Amino acid sequence: MRSSDRAPSELTTPKQPHIIAIFSIVGMTMTGLMSVIGFINGDLQLASFLAFASVVYGLSLFLYQSKGKEQLSSTVLIYTLYGLMFYLVYTGGVEWTGILWLYIVAPVTVYLRGLKRGILDTGLFLIVVAFLMNVDSTRENYPAPLQLRFFLSFLTVTFLSAMYEYSRAKWYKHTVELTKRYQKLAHYDPLTNLSNRRHATIIMEKEYARLKRGGEPVSIMVCDIDHFKSVNDKYGHCAGDVVLKQLAELFNSKLRNQDTAARWGGEEFIIVLPQTTKDSAREVANKLLLAVKEHTFLHQQEQIEITISIGLEQLTLEQSLDACINSADTLLYQAKNAGRNRIFG
Repeated sequence: MRSSDRAPSELTTPKQPHIIAIFSIVGMTMTGLMSVIGFINGDLQLASFLAFASVVYGLSLFLYQSKGKEQLSSTVLIYTLYGLMFYLVYTGGVEWTGILWLYIVAPVTVYLRGLKRGILDTGLFLIVVAFLMNVDSTRENYPAPLQLRFFLSFLTVTFLSAMYEYSRAKWYKHTVELTKRYQKLAHYDPLTNLSNRRHATIIMEKEYARLKRGGEPVSIMVCDIDHFKSVNDKYGHCAGDVVLKQLAELFNSKLRNQDTAARWGGEEFIIVLPQTTKDSAREVANKLLLAVKEHTFLHQQEQIEITISIGLEQLTLEQSLDACINSADTLLYQAKNAGRNRIFG
């Protein structure tokens, strides 16, 4: 991929997989302990349901830790929680205090599902709860004033949970943007948007390592704009910057996706050609030489014509990476001394 197309590492929306494990462990532990208490108190129905929920929470943990199925584990976790809450609403739990556990639904749902899906799921959950509170067997135990206060307080918790999730997502997005910006500053030249010297060195080191492993050929070209100082003197430094940017675009249009053009310093560029022998690289260099010579660079209606000189070398195991770059650089200056607008190597 050309260096201008190579974006910094993308950071995806956080799934909080460790939170899935924590919630699963907490759910498994709490429902397990309450199940034991239920058996001791002789409430076999509630105890059995809690024991079943504990097992399912354990399944959620297993799916995440052993199988790596984060999405499935999260789904099992959420809907197990809903099932347990619906059961507590319908049966009342211990002395009709089961609805007190419902307040954990909103933060857990919004946190695991995200803002939009979390609000939707929580709303559907609340509709089912309202229905269960008003079936014949439960209506007397959930009088209208209690329901009104419960729904208002539950909606307040949901609103606060949503605001927290919104702030968290917004801050995360801001952090991602800053990270991308700093990564780009660290690896790319701000003027040409090509790889900078540091990034080009990293790429060449990787290609050198690949050469050592599999013997794949790698060629390196060092290019320099001929008489670039005269361009700045005649047209101004802004024109010189335009020439550098347009030259970078021209390089990218003529190179393969796996090739890398980088700004090495000033008006000097380096081009890395993986899986390319010296003979094949010479063909690429000739195409670049001709393309630059025939291209008209424009700045404020001014037509600027330039040429480049190229030093070409193939990386081998008999020389170090620095030695190869120095050899290509030496060949570049030989090309300049021989009259410029030519290739040596």
